[in-house]
Amino acid sequence: MLFDIAFTKKAKDFKIAYEIPLFTKKETNISEENFDEIFENFKFRIINAIDIKSSFLALKFNLSVKDFEKQFKYIQKSIDFLNSIDKPLILCGMNNDKLDVKLLNYFSSNIKKPSIIAFAQESNYREIIPSIIKSEHKIVLRTPIDINLAKELNILSLDMGLKNDKIIIDTDTGGLGYGLDYGYSMMEKIRIEALKGDKMLDFPIISFIGEEVFKAKELKTNNYNENWGQLDKRIDLWEIAAASSIIAANANIIVVCNQNTVKTLNEVLKIECN
Repeated sequence: MLFDIAFTKKAKDFKIAYEIPLFTKKETNISEENFDEIFENFKFRIINAIDIKSSFLALKFNLSVKDFEKQFKYIQKSIDFLNSIDKPLILCGMNNDKLDVKLLNYFSSNIKKPSIIAFAQESNYREIIPSIIKSEHKIVLRTPIDINLAKELNILSLDMGLKNDKIIIDTDTGGLGYGLDYGYSMMEKIRIEALKGDKMLDFPIISFIGEEVFKAKELKTNNYNENWGQLDKRIDLWEIAAASSIIAANANIIVVCNQNTVKTLNEVLKIECN
């Protein structure tokens, strides 16, 4: 049944998001002096990505902990630009328990069009959910790869007054090996339980598979034997393969980091993006 949902005419039920990070891998020497230039480059990359055939743009605000307050001021100055982006948005925080509270609450209060805010977790959901309740945005609830923890966080968020239609769940995953295997199995299990009637698990699933894929050291260097192939081709194939697995597991939103992955998934699975 899951295979049928993922790879037949129902494949259009999932959406692709293309992720754009504030800081790229090349921008390693970040200072207060050059941050203005970096942020302008970020906006330039967003503008150029509007026409990419993805349903969402996922903006990754990977601010540095050390210079958070200074960098946060640039976010505030650019709020009009963010509101002008003519495409559905996923606004991603830093994956820092404390600083994400300030960053994500700012987005939920100041981004005008309904967007997806990512993410709240057990350590900070109590401080983020109230602002989501007051807004028209949806919130991603992230838990480790555990069905009971996912269900518990959903219940706790609903108990705070969050509406069902504002929840998107992220059960986390790895980009390869056992991590991908466990992540796949967990998504599949959650979907099966939801189909059986478990209302506390019957929510859309999002997967930031691209983020996980690019953690692999094999995609960061070309210092491997020739039979590994060229690095750029390896990057393409790795993310495409991992994303395809997550699609088969029945995730509803797939967040990827590579334009070639977006193109390939659209061509192979014939997705009709908004």
